[in-house]
Amino acid sequence: MRRFGRPIGNADSLAFMHYHNTKERKEFELAGHPTNYFYGTSQDQGIQVAKVGFYSVENSTNHRTEKYEQVTIHKNPVFRRSNSFFMVVEAGNRPLDLHKDDVRLIFEFGSFASVPKGTKVIVPVTNKSRLDNSHDQWDVLIHREAGPSTILHVQIGSNAAVGLWKCKIESVVKSDPYQSKSLHICQRPLFIIFNPYSPNDSTYYPNQGELEEYIQSDSGKIWKGSYKQYNGRHWLYGQFEDFVLPACCYILDKSGLKQGERSNPVRVARAISAMVNSVDDNGVLEGKWSVPYDQGTAPWDWNNSAKIIEQYMNQNGSPVKYGQCWVFSAVTVTICRALGLPCRSISNFVSAHDTNHSLTIDKYFNEDGDELSAEDNPEFGYDSIWNFHVWNDIWMARPDLPSGYGGWQAIDSTPQEASDNAYQCGPASVEAVRRGEIGLGYDVPFLFSEVNADICHFVEDKTSPWGFKRAKLNKYHVGRLILTKAVGYLDEEGEKDAEDITWQYKNPEGTIDERLAVFNAVRGVEKTKRFYEIPTKEQEDVHMELVDLEIERYGSPFKARVTLENRSNQDRTLKAMLSCSSIFYTGVTANPIKKSQGEFVLGPRQKDTLALTVYPVDYMGRLVDYCMMKIYTLINVKETNQTWSEEDDFVLEKPKLKITVLNRLQMGRSGQIQVSFMNPLEVPLTQCRITLDGSGAFDEVKHQLGDIPAMGRCLHTLVVRPKKLGSGALVATFASEEMIDVYGSCKLEVFH
Repeated sequence: MRRFGRPIGNADSLAFMHYHNTKERKEFELAGHPTNYFYGTSQDQGIQVAKVGFYSVENSTNHRTEKYEQVTIHKNPVFRRSNSFFMVVEAGNRPLDLHKDDVRLIFEFGSFASVPKGTKVIVPVTNKSRLDNSHDQWDVLIHREAGPSTILHVQIGSNAAVGLWKCKIESVVKSDPYQSKSLHICQRPLFIIFNPYSPNDSTYYPNQGELEEYIQSDSGKIWKGSYKQYNGRHWLYGQFEDFVLPACCYILDKSGLKQGERSNPVRVARAISAMVNSVDDNGVLEGKWSVPYDQGTAPWDWNNSAKIIEQYMNQNGSPVKYGQCWVFSAVTVTICRALGLPCRSISNFVSAHDTNHSLTIDKYFNEDGDELSAEDNPEFGYDSIWNFHVWNDIWMARPDLPSGYGGWQAIDSTPQEASDNAYQCGPASVEAVRRGEIGLGYDVPFLFSEVNADICHFVEDKTSPWGFKRAKLNKYHVGRLILTKAVGYLDEEGEKDAEDITWQYKNPEGTIDERLAVFNAVRGVEKTKRFYEIPTKEQEDVHMELVDLEIERYGSPFKARVTLENRSNQDRTLKAMLSCSSIFYTGVTANPIKKSQGEFVLGPRQKDTLALTVYPVDYMGRLVDYCMMKIYTLINVKETNQTWSEEDDFVLEKPKLKITVLNRLQMGRSGQIQVSFMNPLEVPLTQCRITLDGSGAFDEVKHQLGDIPAMGRCLHTLVVRPKKLGSGALVATFASEEMIDVYGSCKLEVFH
């Protein structure tokens, strides 16, 4: 096991101290100081415990925890609550005799365990024949006795706190209870996690087969890009690696969540959403949305959230640099699945960020069509539209809400807006979001806006009392597509494993149910009502349409077009602007690239097209991060004062890495893996680097490459030495000075 330093501000965390134990214990603990304590002077001091075993490997099958390396490597028990396990107690002086002995198991959670708070449980060992049928309470019975060894069958209560528990065994002789007490403290901790397999657990997931995805799968896909050109990034979650579960317990220790609340998945999920980001609590990951990233790792260079968690622990609980929304989401998946919370990553394309709680996204433009920034005009607010945003769904009952709002709950670990004075979001019932029930906790209004807000465009107007007029109210652009990975299917070559779950978050656009959900939400927001009561009074007889761009490839030219049709019998004078700019995925404009504007006359019944051609020489050197671009057009008709605006975001498509395993990979032997792709640019790629990760099967491989010629092919072979058997995923990433965020994946098999 890896060795870590002490935490910042939480040196008493049992989970953190667990990292210091790098020695693999045997299945049985040896008794001895300070394990056993004896009290009193009676000649018969009761049973003296010599060994305790938790049958960690054997119990793991029933608990579906057999993949955890805490079990397979370190023989530490990982148990799901609302389930039972077997343990063996071996006495060193004489066999246990319930006619003579009173024996109690004591389970303690946290530094200040308390029976009233449910963090201390005292269970007497009896001769009962069966465990409590309700599964709600802790219970124990004798399963079998064999000489000095007694095998106990222990049931964990369905409301047990999640994390590291300690076990003690206390015994007294009935005839002399005050002078014969002994106490054995088990040195091996117990990890207790949620149990979505049990109907008695509040995280119970009824479709057990789908838990192979939402609990057991240690890799998956996260979608980025635009709703027209989305692409799945293969990600390694690694929730079963040996350091992850103790780290998750430490993260919860550090969150400040009360120990008695660690049994409540609602409170645990909310704490996770706060602790994955570093704002206000020194959480796992520091966010950064623009260059430079040289003080850490660029967000696109990550492909394994277990690596992030490991680095966090190696840094004594100091935040890892850097993450963006999909990285926050990936780390959240790892933590949730490790703790037994069914979890999936959610990608929302055209995602609204409503900062003023109006349930609308307000954008302001000057007469020339340039968007007015909030930094220069703070009175306009800081609303924005992200090309995509990634958060998480977790599954649980919601007894704190009215009936019908359990199931999938959204949590968002990306720090956007404070909630209860902390950067956390959720859990928000997805059903409440769909219905527009913004009064239900937690943070439903924010999630509702992300998927269903209406967009208002305001353009400068000197005749308006407040200086602007509304040019557009777009009811259908936000939340265009919401994706998650399909259960049980992985498409290494394409996007067939993307599951459209838009319908779970919102009713179909334009339907009565969808508008009713919006109005249901809006009725509680006074400042928003005016946007839904303003009729469009202008005469609108010129039809305008911004033509959606098809797939445009990085390094190629493209053309933006607006079609026009004068449907009147008179001339119409149009003042038009058509522009292209690079944008961050958060919707913020990065660099203007090209712009065309002018005034012209469109004759009666005439049709025409505005066009703007953008060449690679125009945009090379002006793109940021993920090659995202925005086309924006603003047109005003002089005779009628009709004003129209539209925008279209798209992504320039990059090549994918092709990964080829050149020979059969065998544990302990060197193998070769080839990575290749074509440079799509008419300039060489410089400062090239490639990273290969294999689901923990081998150590991460990083190579620096020579320059790749313009329009040339990259063909590079890496040598790996697998250290673990089984199947998984190979994920490679490539970056250079001219092109970043290039990746690919394939299936991994390691044999004897």
